Amino acid sequence: MFSIYVSPHGSDAADGTAAQPSSGGTVGPVRTLERAQSLVREARALGLPGTQSGVHVLLRGGQYTLDHPIVFRPEDSGSPGAPITYRSYPGETAHIDGGARLKGWHLGQDGVWSMNYPESQSPAGCPQQLFVGGERRYRPRLPAIGTLKIESIPKETLQLNDRFIAGLGELPARLMTFSDTEIVIFDAWTASRMRLTSYDPSSRILLLSGKFAGHGIHHDITPSLPYLIENYGDEPLPEKSWQCDERRRELRYRPASKEAFASEEVVAPRLPKLLSIEGSRSQSVHDLHFEDLYFSTTAWHLPNDGWAAMQAEVGLPGAIEVQNANSISFTRFALVHTGASGIRIRENCFDIEISQGELRDLGGTGIAIGSEQRRPAQGTPWSDGETSSARTHDVKITDNLIASVGRIHFAAVGVWIGQADHVLVERNEIRDLYYTGISVGWTWEYGPSLSHDNKVIGNVVSDFGQGVLSDLGGIYTLGRQSNSLVEANVIRNGKARTYGGHGIYADAGTAGFTFRNNVVTNVSHAGIHIHYGTDLLFERNFLFNFGEAGVRCTRPSKGSSVVFRNNVLRSDRAPPFFGVCTDRSYVFENNEITASARQSSSGLPTNIQEAVDRIRARAGRISAIRLTGDMQDAPSIVP
Repeated sequence: MFSIYVSPHGSDAADGTAAQPSSGGTVGPVRTLERAQSLVREARALGLPGTQSGVHVLLRGGQYTLDHPIVFRPEDSGSPGAPITYRSYPGETAHIDGGARLKGWHLGQDGVWSMNYPESQSPAGCPQQLFVGGERRYRPRLPAIGTLKIESIPKETLQLNDRFIAGLGELPARLMTFSDTEIVIFDAWTASRMRLTSYDPSSRILLLSGKFAGHGIHHDITPSLPYLIENYGDEPLPEKSWQCDERRRELRYRPASKEAFASEEVVAPRLPKLLSIEGSRSQSVHDLHFEDLYFSTTAWHLPNDGWAAMQAEVGLPGAIEVQNANSISFTRFALVHTGASGIRIRENCFDIEISQGELRDLGGTGIAIGSEQRRPAQGTPWSDGETSSARTHDVKITDNLIASVGRIHFAAVGVWIGQADHVLVERNEIRDLYYTGISVGWTWEYGPSLSHDNKVIGNVVSDFGQGVLSDLGGIYTLGRQSNSLVEANVIRNGKARTYGGHGIYADAGTAGFTFRNNVVTNVSHAGIHIHYGTDLLFERNFLFNFGEAGVRCTRPSKGSSVVFRNNVLRSDRAPPFFGVCTDRSYVFENNEITASARQSSSGLPTNIQEAVDRIRARAGRISAIRLTGDMQDAPSIVP
């Protein structure tokens, strides 16, 4: 094995062959990852001793602040017998950071700290995210907690989606807006982020610019939708809030009354991504591994036309992106404080493994896998039928913690699988998010799909929805996916804003799944919701404390191929079945609606309690938290 050493205190004039610098300066660690990449290429090209069995790039502990994302191309690849591994030096942790530490703070008499924000740190202007002491801070929000409601839409502008009327007395008469004041409007399963350009207190009309997503076929802003305003002029500046004056290039921050403000711990994100693995259709990147690394801090800037994704915040970039690659792994790592999504595994990828990761405080989705294409289209790798020349397959997402998701993009999910096959999502813990936990599939109705043989096994999904969005599930499936399995997952504490807070949600045209031995507890709506589908088996699932029904059947399905067998349903809040479950397309066999019996201490029959306990004992992460143990789940700003 050949080793190359990197250190924040190294020198790119060194040869990288030693962990400690020599007195002469030529032998010792290099300073940058780019120089290490170059040395790896040279060593392999020369066939230096040890490279035939692989190369280890060992990063000494400390901070590696990036000037630009690290890019791995085909020439950076290893081979099956001689992979390239980038990892922290034993006993140390390398931090790879896309932020800038802000210096030069001054305390004003009003208790607000301020600094001049140099153009060199953000040529694009003011930052849109800030972290203080390792915690995300927000610009002033109205309301500070919760949301307001749209009262009405001016009749002459019903379909323009560029204005609405606020409720009487909800907004201050002198609502000061800036060029970067934003408004987020929450529809059923979308959260559109637009710019608030002005407010007229006499008419109570707010003027907006940017795209609005709506939901499904409902494309327009409508009365009663919740919204919040971010980065408005609020004096005095609220505690734990910050603001940036782009004209004066001044940044201000007010700590909490008992907060010990450490100015050296204020970080503004600079880079949109940290690491990109970029092959081509003809030449992939392969046999690269990343271990024991701590990735932190990426930026996201609202586009000029706003941001409005149709579902699940699809389209967001990742802090780590992989495309046209195979035999890639990330193991025992942390990824925190992102502006958009965490990891994005795009088209033409296979043999990818993400394991023992700690993904926390994410602006968008945790891990996204596969193509975002919804149907075949000429001129694309998926031009017809159910095959693609850029297929993504054989991806393993195992033993990860994914927590505090969607801190900017509220409709983000924990794990999203689009057009991909043979994806395994196993024994992850996913918690604290405003929409769906795990989303599988990206084809509506019964149309052509590239997804099949996907398995979601032994995960724990909790505290999802949180009353922010609707039409969601702890585990959500969509479209035809033959030979797919959802088994032995534990789903708890799901709450929708108005409707559709389900434990398991088989949406439009779900087909080819078996749902077995899952435990669902404490959801606002159905334990299992089937919109409509075919070739589905729901077997031996345990549904408790559901708010609407144990099983909801919204529309008739195809044939008589949706079977519910040996499921257990119990709730004092709602009936066992709701909707069109008596339609001949649904078959119910030997399901148990529990009542009094030989009881365990929890009130369940003993045999059922024992079965549930076995599932719970085997679900969730195996590995301990190693890198983010001192990190709390990010505070919610929407109840």
